[in-house]
Amino acid sequence: MSMKPMTYSDEPEVKAFHCKNCGAPLDIPKNAKGVVVCQNCNTENVITNLVKNMAILEKENISSGISLDSKSGYELQICMKKALTSDSCVPLDILEKTVVKKEEHIMIPAYFFHCNASAPFSYEAGTQKERYNSSKGQMEKYTEWQQAFGQASASADLVAPGNKEYEDAFHKLYSDLSPKDFVDIESLEYPADAVILSYDYPQNAAFDKYIKPEMEDRLHKNAEKSMHGEWRGISMTGGIFDKSDMTRVIIGLYRLVCEYNEKEFTVFVSSDKNRFVCDSLPQDKDRVRKLSELYQGIRDAQKQRLKKLLPFAIPIVVSVILGVVINPAILLIGIVASIIAMIIYNKKVLAPVVKAGKERLKEFEDEVETVRENFKGSIQGIQKF
Repeated sequence: MSMKPMTYSDEPEVKAFHCKNCGAPLDIPKNAKGVVVCQNCNTENVITNLVKNMAILEKENISSGISLDSKSGYELQICMKKALTSDSCVPLDILEKTVVKKEEHIMIPAYFFHCNASAPFSYEAGTQKERYNSSKGQMEKYTEWQQAFGQASASADLVAPGNKEYEDAFHKLYSDLSPKDFVDIESLEYPADAVILSYDYPQNAAFDKYIKPEMEDRLHKNAEKSMHGEWRGISMTGGIFDKSDMTRVIIGLYRLVCEYNEKEFTVFVSSDKNRFVCDSLPQDKDRVRKLSELYQGIRDAQKQRLKKLLPFAIPIVVSVILGVVINPAILLIGIVASIIAMIIYNKKVLAPVVKAGKERLKEFEDEVETVRENFKGSIQGIQKF
Protein backbone atom coordinates (compact mmCIF):
# COMPACT_ATOMS: atom_id res chain seq x y z
CA MET A 1 0.00 0.00 0.00
CA SER A 2 1.41 3.36 -1.04
CA MET A 3 1.84 6.19 1.40
CA LYS A 4 0.00 9.46 0.90
CA PRO A 5 1.97 12.72 0.79
CA MET A 6 3.45 13.81 4.10
CA THR A 7 1.58 16.54 5.98
CA TYR A 8 2.62 18.49 9.06
CA SER A 9 1.09 18.99 12.50
CA ASP A 10 2.68 21.69 14.64
CA GLU A 11 0.64 21.62 17.85
CA PRO A 12 3.04 21.56 20.82
CA GLU A 13 0.55 22.79 23.43
CA VAL A 14 -2.46 20.54 22.85
CA LYS A 15 -3.23 17.16 24.36
CA ALA A 16 -4.56 15.50 21.19
CA PHE A 17 -3.04 15.41 17.74
CA HIS A 18 -5.15 14.88 14.63
CA CYS A 19 -4.39 13.77 11.12
CA LYS A 20 -4.07 16.71 8.76
CA ASN A 21 -5.66 14.66 6.00
CA CYS A 22 -8.76 13.12 7.53
CA GLY A 23 -8.93 14.74 10.99
CA ALA A 24 -8.87 11.43 12.89
CA PRO A 25 -7.10 11.41 16.28
CA LEU A 26 -3.50 10.22 16.00
CA ASP A 27 -2.39 7.41 18.25
CA ILE A 28 1.16 8.45 19.03
CA PRO A 29 3.28 5.42 19.97
CA LYS A 30 5.84 5.40 22.75
CA ASN A 31 9.18 6.91 21.76
CA ALA A 32 7.82 8.23 18.46
CA LYS A 33 10.59 10.01 16.59
CA GLY A 34 8.35 12.54 14.89
CA VAL A 35 6.51 10.75 12.07
CA VAL A 36 3.16 9.19 12.99
CA VAL A 37 1.05 7.19 10.53
CA CYS A 38 -2.72 7.75 10.69
CA GLN A 39 -4.46 4.44 11.35
CA ASN A 40 -7.52 5.69 9.50
CA CYS A 41 -6.13 6.94 6.16
CA ASN A 42 -2.49 5.82 6.28
CA THR A 43 -1.16 9.38 5.93
CA GLU A 44 2.22 10.20 7.41
CA ASN A 45 2.00 13.11 9.86
CA VAL A 46 5.11 14.90 11.07
CA ILE A 47 4.64 16.05 14.67
CA THR A 48 7.00 19.01 14.69
CA ASN A 49 7.25 19.07 18.47
CA LEU A 50 8.55 15.49 18.52
CA VAL A 51 11.07 16.30 15.81
CA LYS A 52 12.36 19.24 17.83
CA ASN A 53 12.55 17.11 20.97
CA MET A 54 14.54 14.37 19.26
CA ALA A 55 16.95 16.95 17.85
CA ILE A 56 17.58 18.37 21.34
CA LEU A 57 18.11 14.90 22.85
CA GLU A 58 20.70 14.07 20.21
CA LYS A 59 22.40 17.47 20.28
CA GLU A 60 22.73 17.58 24.07
CA ASN A 61 23.79 13.93 24.33
CA ILE A 62 21.09 13.14 26.91
CA SER A 63 21.23 9.48 27.89
CA SER A 64 18.61 9.04 30.62
CA GLY A 65 15.84 10.80 32.50
CA ILE A 66 12.66 10.64 34.56
CA SER A 67 9.42 10.00 32.68
CA LEU A 68 6.40 12.27 32.66
CA ASP A 69 3.07 10.46 32.39
CA SER A 70 0.22 12.78 31.43
CA LYS A 71 -2.39 10.01 31.64
CA SER A 72 -2.93 10.34 35.36
CA GLY A 73 -5.45 13.09 35.91
CA TYR A 74 -6.69 11.57 39.18
CA GLU A 75 -3.26 11.67 40.84
CA LEU A 76 -2.72 15.21 39.57
CA GLN A 77 -6.08 16.22 41.05
CA ILE A 78 -5.03 14.93 44.47
CA CYS A 79 -1.68 16.74 44.33
CA MET A 80 -3.29 19.99 43.19
CA LYS A 81 -5.82 19.88 46.02
CA LYS A 82 -2.92 19.64 48.47
CA ALA A 83 -1.03 22.41 46.70
CA LEU A 84 -3.95 24.84 46.66
CA THR A 85 -4.61 24.29 50.38
CA SER A 86 -0.97 24.31 51.51
CA ASP A 87 -1.29 27.82 52.96
CA SER A 88 -3.64 28.52 55.85
CA CYS A 89 -4.47 31.98 54.48
CA VAL A 90 -5.88 30.91 51.10
CA PRO A 91 -9.56 31.69 50.43
CA LEU A 92 -11.79 28.88 51.65
CA ASP A 93 -13.45 28.62 48.24
CA ILE A 94 -10.15 28.19 46.38
CA LEU A 95 -10.84 24.61 45.32
CA GLU A 96 -14.24 25.53 43.91
CA LYS A 97 -13.18 28.65 42.03
CA THR A 98 -9.68 27.83 40.79
CA VAL A 99 -9.46 27.00 37.10
CA VAL A 100 -6.38 25.46 35.48
CA LYS A 101 -6.03 27.58 32.34
CA LYS A 102 -3.02 25.74 30.96
CA GLU A 103 -1.38 22.40 31.77
CA GLU A 104 2.11 22.28 30.32
CA HIS A 105 4.39 19.24 30.18
CA ILE A 106 8.01 20.30 30.37
CA MET A 107 11.14 18.16 30.20
CA ILE A 108 13.92 20.03 31.96
CA PRO A 109 17.58 19.31 31.18
CA ALA A 110 19.80 18.68 34.16
CA TYR A 111 23.25 17.51 35.25
CA PHE A 112 23.41 14.39 37.40
CA PHE A 113 26.73 14.23 39.25
CA HIS A 114 28.34 11.40 41.13
CA CYS A 115 30.66 13.63 43.11
CA ASN A 116 33.60 12.73 45.30
CA ALA A 117 35.15 15.39 47.48
CA SER A 118 37.88 15.72 50.08
CA ALA A 119 39.16 18.59 52.17
CA PRO A 120 41.72 19.16 54.92
CA PHE A 121 40.52 20.79 58.12
CA SER A 122 41.96 22.13 61.31
CA TYR A 123 40.54 22.13 64.81
CA GLU A 124 41.53 22.35 68.44
CA ALA A 125 41.85 19.09 70.36
CA GLY A 126 41.38 19.10 74.11
CA THR A 127 43.38 17.06 76.60
CA GLN A 128 42.35 16.70 80.24
CA LYS A 129 45.18 17.55 82.65
CA GLU A 130 45.69 18.38 86.33
CA ARG A 131 47.51 21.22 88.05
CA TYR A 132 47.95 22.51 91.57
CA ASN A 133 45.91 25.57 92.51
CA SER A 134 47.89 27.35 95.19
CA SER A 135 45.06 29.70 96.14
CA LYS A 136 42.73 26.76 96.84
CA GLY A 137 45.48 24.51 98.10
CA GLN A 138 44.37 21.56 95.96
CA MET A 139 44.69 19.87 92.57
CA GLU A 140 42.24 20.85 89.84
CA LYS A 141 41.43 19.55 86.36
CA TYR A 142 41.68 21.70 83.26
CA THR A 143 41.59 21.28 79.46
CA GLU A 144 44.67 22.01 77.40
CA TRP A 145 43.88 22.94 73.81
CA GLN A 146 46.22 22.27 70.90
CA GLN A 147 45.82 22.76 67.18
CA ALA A 148 45.23 19.56 65.21
CA PHE A 149 44.51 18.59 61.62
CA GLY A 150 42.39 16.06 59.79
CA GLN A 151 41.08 15.04 56.38
CA ALA A 152 37.40 14.67 55.49
CA SER A 153 35.86 12.95 52.49
CA ALA A 154 32.34 12.68 51.08
CA SER A 155 30.57 11.05 48.15
CA ALA A 156 27.08 11.76 46.85
CA ASP A 157 24.76 11.58 43.84
CA LEU A 158 23.34 15.05 43.25
CA VAL A 159 21.41 16.81 40.50
CA ALA A 160 21.65 20.41 39.29
CA PRO A 161 19.30 22.18 36.87
CA GLY A 162 20.49 22.83 33.33
CA ASN A 163 17.86 25.46 32.56
CA LYS A 164 17.71 28.85 34.24
CA GLU A 165 14.01 29.60 33.72
CA TYR A 166 12.85 26.75 35.95
CA GLU A 167 15.87 26.35 38.24
CA ASP A 168 14.11 27.40 41.47
CA ALA A 169 11.16 25.05 41.06
CA PHE A 170 13.45 22.28 39.83
CA HIS A 171 15.79 22.56 42.82
CA LYS A 172 12.92 22.49 45.32
CA LEU A 173 11.30 19.45 43.70
CA TYR A 174 14.30 17.37 42.69
CA SER A 175 17.17 17.96 45.12
CA ASP A 176 17.07 14.39 46.49
CA LEU A 177 17.19 12.12 43.43
CA SER A 178 19.15 8.87 43.22
CA PRO A 179 20.41 6.81 40.25
CA LYS A 180 17.52 4.36 40.59
CA ASP A 181 15.05 7.14 39.76
CA PHE A 182 16.32 7.37 36.19
CA VAL A 183 15.55 5.22 33.16
CA ASP A 184 17.45 4.82 29.91
CA ILE A 185 16.53 7.29 27.19
CA GLU A 186 15.01 4.50 25.08
CA SER A 187 12.60 3.64 27.90
CA LEU A 188 11.76 7.25 28.75
CA GLU A 189 8.10 8.22 28.34
CA TYR A 190 6.58 11.65 27.97
CA PRO A 191 3.48 12.99 26.21
CA ALA A 192 3.67 14.10 22.60
CA ASP A 193 2.96 17.70 23.58
CA ALA A 194 5.87 17.80 26.04
CA VAL A 195 8.50 20.43 25.37
CA ILE A 196 12.13 19.45 25.93
CA LEU A 197 14.12 22.52 26.87
CA SER A 198 17.70 23.15 25.83
CA TYR A 199 20.59 23.67 28.23
CA ASP A 200 21.25 27.32 28.96
CA TYR A 201 22.91 26.88 32.37
CA PRO A 202 26.67 26.19 32.07
CA GLN A 203 27.75 22.99 33.77
CA ASN A 204 30.41 24.62 35.97
CA ALA A 205 28.06 27.39 37.09
CA ALA A 206 25.35 24.87 37.99
CA PHE A 207 27.89 22.78 39.91
CA ASP A 208 29.19 25.77 41.88
CA LYS A 209 25.70 26.96 42.82
CA TYR A 210 23.96 23.68 43.68
CA ILE A 211 26.45 20.84 44.09
CA LYS A 212 29.52 22.40 45.70
CA PRO A 213 27.69 23.94 48.73
CA GLU A 214 25.99 20.59 49.42
CA MET A 215 29.30 18.73 49.23
CA GLU A 216 30.96 21.30 51.52
CA ASP A 217 28.19 20.77 54.06
CA ARG A 218 28.65 16.99 53.86
CA LEU A 219 32.41 17.36 54.30
CA HIS A 220 31.90 19.47 57.42
CA LYS A 221 29.43 16.95 58.89
CA ASN A 222 31.77 14.04 58.14
CA ALA A 223 34.62 15.95 59.78
CA GLU A 224 32.52 16.35 62.93
CA LYS A 225 31.63 12.64 62.90
CA SER A 226 35.31 11.73 62.79
CA MET A 227 36.09 13.66 65.99
CA HIS A 228 36.89 11.87 69.24
CA GLY A 229 37.23 13.27 72.71
CA GLU A 230 37.05 17.01 73.28
CA TRP A 231 37.34 19.29 70.28
CA ARG A 232 36.25 22.70 69.07
CA GLY A 233 36.49 25.12 66.16
CA ILE A 234 36.54 23.00 62.97
CA SER A 235 37.71 25.04 59.99
CA MET A 236 37.76 23.74 56.41
CA THR A 237 40.68 24.96 54.30
CA GLY A 238 39.81 24.45 50.66
CA GLY A 239 38.80 21.19 49.05
CA ILE A 240 39.02 18.99 45.98
CA PHE A 241 35.78 18.24 44.12
CA ASP A 242 35.72 15.59 41.41
CA LYS A 243 32.91 16.51 39.01
CA SER A 244 34.05 14.43 36.06
CA ASP A 245 31.43 11.69 36.59
CA MET A 246 28.42 13.55 35.18
CA THR A 247 25.42 12.42 33.12
CA ARG A 248 23.12 14.68 31.13
CA VAL A 249 19.50 13.89 31.92
CA ILE A 250 15.99 15.26 31.41
CA ILE A 251 13.35 15.33 34.11
CA GLY A 252 9.62 15.82 33.66
CA LEU A 253 7.71 18.65 35.29
CA TYR A 254 4.10 19.81 35.25
CA ARG A 255 3.52 23.54 34.99
CA LEU A 256 -0.07 24.48 35.72
CA VAL A 257 -1.15 28.05 35.10
CA CYS A 258 -4.14 28.65 37.35
CA GLU A 259 -6.67 31.43 37.77
CA TYR A 260 -8.65 32.50 40.83
CA ASN A 261 -10.89 35.56 40.68
CA GLU A 262 -9.25 36.68 37.43
CA LYS A 263 -5.72 36.54 38.91
CA GLU A 264 -3.18 34.03 37.63
CA PHE A 265 -0.67 32.01 39.61
CA THR A 266 1.49 28.99 38.83
CA VAL A 267 1.87 25.59 40.45
CA PHE A 268 4.74 23.24 39.58
CA VAL A 269 4.22 19.52 40.20
CA SER A 270 6.88 16.80 40.16
CA SER A 271 6.70 13.94 37.68
CA ASP A 272 5.54 11.49 40.39
CA LYS A 273 2.80 13.96 41.41
CA ASN A 274 3.80 13.82 45.08
CA ARG A 275 5.55 17.19 45.40
CA PHE A 276 4.66 20.70 44.40
CA VAL A 277 5.86 24.29 44.44
CA CYS A 278 3.51 27.29 44.35
CA ASP A 279 4.85 30.65 43.23
CA SER A 280 2.16 32.79 44.91
CA LEU A 281 -1.10 31.31 46.09
CA PRO A 282 -4.13 33.63 46.39
CA GLN A 283 -4.48 35.15 49.85
CA ASP A 284 -7.61 36.05 51.78
CA LYS A 285 -6.87 39.42 53.40
CA ASP A 286 -9.20 38.73 56.32
CA ARG A 287 -7.51 35.40 57.01
CA VAL A 288 -4.06 37.00 56.78
CA ARG A 289 -5.16 39.61 59.33
CA LYS A 290 -6.70 37.00 61.61
CA LEU A 291 -3.59 34.81 61.50
CA SER A 292 -1.43 37.79 62.44
CA GLU A 293 -3.76 38.58 65.36
CA LEU A 294 -3.62 34.99 66.58
CA TYR A 295 0.19 34.93 66.57
CA GLN A 296 0.29 38.33 68.28
CA GLY A 297 -2.17 37.08 70.90
CA ILE A 298 0.08 34.13 71.71
CA ARG A 299 3.16 36.38 71.95
CA ASP A 300 1.31 38.82 74.23
CA ALA A 301 0.10 35.97 76.46
CA GLN A 302 3.64 34.66 76.79
CA LYS A 303 4.95 38.12 77.71
CA GLN A 304 2.21 38.57 80.33
CA ARG A 305 3.00 35.12 81.63
CA LEU A 306 6.61 36.14 82.27
CA LYS A 307 5.63 39.45 83.87
CA LYS A 308 3.16 37.80 86.25
CA LEU A 309 5.70 35.20 87.33
CA LEU A 310 8.38 37.78 88.20
CA PRO A 311 6.71 38.83 91.51
CA PHE A 312 7.29 35.30 92.80
CA ALA A 313 11.00 36.12 92.82
CA ILE A 314 10.44 38.61 95.64
CA PRO A 315 9.62 36.00 98.34
CA ILE A 316 12.63 33.99 97.20
CA VAL A 317 14.95 36.99 97.64
CA VAL A 318 13.43 37.78 101.05
CA SER A 319 13.82 34.15 102.10
CA VAL A 320 17.49 34.23 101.14
CA ILE A 321 18.08 37.37 103.22
CA LEU A 322 16.19 36.04 106.25
CA GLY A 323 17.86 32.68 105.92
CA VAL A 324 21.31 34.24 106.03
CA VAL A 325 20.51 36.70 108.81
CA ILE A 326 18.13 34.72 111.04
CA ASN A 327 17.72 31.03 110.31
CA PRO A 328 18.83 28.87 107.32
CA ALA A 329 15.59 26.88 107.66
CA ILE A 330 13.65 29.97 106.61
CA LEU A 331 15.68 30.01 103.38
CA LEU A 332 14.66 26.49 102.42
CA ILE A 333 11.01 26.87 103.46
CA GLY A 334 10.63 30.22 101.65
CA ILE A 335 12.19 29.05 98.40
CA VAL A 336 10.18 25.81 98.30
CA ALA A 337 6.92 27.58 99.12
CA SER A 338 7.52 30.27 96.48
CA ILE A 339 8.36 27.71 93.79
CA ILE A 340 5.29 25.62 94.59
CA ALA A 341 3.05 28.71 94.47
CA MET A 342 4.63 29.80 91.18
CA ILE A 343 4.07 26.35 89.61
CA ILE A 344 0.43 26.24 90.74
CA TYR A 345 -0.28 29.78 89.52
CA ASN A 346 1.34 29.12 86.17
CA LYS A 347 -0.51 25.83 85.68
CA LYS A 348 -3.94 27.04 86.81
CA VAL A 349 -3.98 30.63 85.55
CA LEU A 350 -1.30 31.52 83.01
CA ALA A 351 -0.67 28.32 81.01
CA PRO A 352 -4.34 27.91 80.02
CA VAL A 353 -4.29 31.38 78.41
CA VAL A 354 -1.34 30.49 76.19
CA LYS A 355 -2.80 27.05 75.49
CA ALA A 356 -6.13 28.57 74.46
CA GLY A 357 -4.34 30.85 72.01
CA LYS A 358 -2.49 27.92 70.44
CA GLU A 359 -5.73 25.95 70.20
CA ARG A 360 -7.41 28.84 68.36
CA LEU A 361 -4.43 28.94 65.98
CA LYS A 362 -4.74 25.19 65.38
CA GLU A 363 -8.47 25.53 64.67
CA PHE A 364 -7.74 28.32 62.19
CA GLU A 365 -5.14 26.22 60.36
CA ASP A 366 -7.42 23.18 60.33
CA GLU A 367 -10.13 25.11 58.49
CA VAL A 368 -8.24 24.82 55.20
CA GLU A 369 -7.59 21.12 55.74
CA THR A 370 -11.30 20.60 56.42
CA VAL A 371 -12.11 22.36 53.14
CA ARG A 372 -9.80 19.95 51.30
CA GLU A 373 -11.28 16.87 52.98
CA ASN A 374 -14.85 17.94 52.29
CA PHE A 375 -14.25 18.90 48.65
CA LYS A 376 -15.60 16.03 46.55
CA GLY A 377 -15.46 17.73 43.18
CA SER A 378 -12.66 18.19 40.68
CA ILE A 379 -10.46 21.19 40.06
CA GLN A 380 -11.55 22.69 36.78
CA GLY A 381 -9.21 22.39 33.84
CA ILE A 382 -7.22 19.27 34.76
CA GLN A 383 -7.75 16.62 32.13
CA LYS A 384 -9.51 13.42 33.13
CA PHE A 385 -8.26 10.07 31.89
